[in-house]
Amino acid sequence: MARLDQVASDDIRAIAGIEVKYDLMANLLQCDRLRALRLLRGDPDATALAQDAACAANATGRAYAKRLQSSAFD
Repeated sequence: MARLDQVASDDIRAIAGIEVKYDLMANLLQCDRLRALRLLRGDPDATALAQDAACAANATGRAYAKRLQSSAFD
């Protein structure tokens, strides 16, 4: 994003920010879905926190990687 701030117009930076925001929200929504399904199945709570943290980290990483990939074309 720092490189984007240096070379892109305000409109492009705003679009990139919106894309990252909604990519991350969509990824985290999938984490919420998986958590609800896990609770429905009654999976043990001992692993729930680790699974939630791993999903959130993965969701954030996917949004970040997508942003990095698109910045290669800026």
